[in-house]
Amino acid sequence: MTRIEPLSEATVVTAAAVEKACLETAWSESQLRQLPAHTVYLIALNEAGEVEGICSANRMGDEAELLNLAVLPEYRRQGTAGRLLACLSQKLSADGFRKLYLEVAETNLPAISLYRKYGFSEIGLRRGFYHGTDAVLMEKSLC
Repeated sequence: MTRIEPLSEATVVTAAAVEKACLETAWSESQLRQLPAHTVYLIALNEAGEVEGICSANRMGDEAELLNLAVLPEYRRQGTAGRLLACLSQKLSADGFRKLYLEVAETNLPAISLYRKYGFSEIGLRRGFYHGTDAVLMEKSLC
């Protein structure tokens, strides 16, 4: 079973590898070691202790913004992304945050479906945000 934990020194290297494998704008090991205090960074570990996926969010006032959510291809469609989102939402809610926002490429239908499943609703559109592709803005109430 996948477990969700905060990023640690022991998992920085593999978290950076997940970022590099999955994201166009991946954070480096150095950047992960120097995350600001307002950033929440969670990792999903399998039973063997290998990092399956990551998610991060910035906290601002009583709201937060999802920055990254990525799962290695061999672990997709097994619930890892959902567990990361649920754990992030629970943590933010327990810490008193009211809303969680995100933007996602309108062409990323699997991600949009996942976000809807976990309580996000569409609130707007950013035209041409992703190199000519529109971004769907979504929010979720945490309280």
